[in-house]
Amino acid sequence: MKKVKNVFLILSLQVLLISNVIAHIGPTVKPNTKSVSAGCTPATASTEMELNNVRCLIHTGGDMWWDFLNARYEVPKNSGKMALFAGAIWIGGTDVNGQLRLCAQKYRTNGNENWPGPLKVTGPEKGDVTPDICSKYDRHFAVTKNQVSQFRAWFTAKANGDQELLNTQFEGYDVPDAIKNWPGNNYDPDYDFQLAPYKDIDGDNRYDYTMGDYPFFDLDKKEVCNATNDLRKSILYGDEVL
Repeated sequence: MKKVKNVFLILSLQVLLISNVIAHIGPTVKPNTKSVSAGCTPATASTEMELNNVRCLIHTGGDMWWDFLNARYEVPKNSGKMALFAGAIWIGGTDVNGQLRLCAQKYRTNGNENWPGPLKVTGPEKGDVTPDICSKYDRHFAVTKNQVSQFRAWFTAKANGDQELLNTQFEGYDVPDAIKNWPGNNYDPDYDFQLAPYKDIDGDNRYDYTMGDYPFFDLDKKEVCNATNDLRKSILYGDEVL
């Protein structure tokens, strides 16, 4: 895993610090499971990444590499050797009034700092989130670079009417759910419309895989390294992303 981005966490902050927490001593109490911010319940989803020679556990609550009790960052995978115990996303910055704010989750033992899903960007509840949105995004959207590369090759052959190629290399091909369900847009009112990065083939500013759009891996290695503030156009790296 080369890079992990939380594309759904929108903060009115000037980000000053993003840091990992690494520890060898676990928490002394169980993780907090109370319902808190905006009525949302704590994140529950997890995904195990195991490409190449590493296997690690990632949660939707902003923490990773542990199962709330044991280390789950195994190198080499299948060896039983754990290189790290736990980690979490730390973000600090100042708000519009110059006040220092810090999100620094450790073991979920003294409350929760992170919830899945975007925050409202308009209206009187700007910066808030509703329980239904938290629940909707309490999952990982996982896709591999190989899936995207194969999809683009299939779509190009289909668009060009290359029936021979479709019959020989793509017979029985079905677009993966990872590409069909990629969260490029959010159609819920008051929230940002643009979410996860995607290549907008037809230039309509909407993610639509039926028009050839795909999660934005730089398949041709021609893009400038994230030279934009538009999250939709940010480049995805590595062999697999969440």
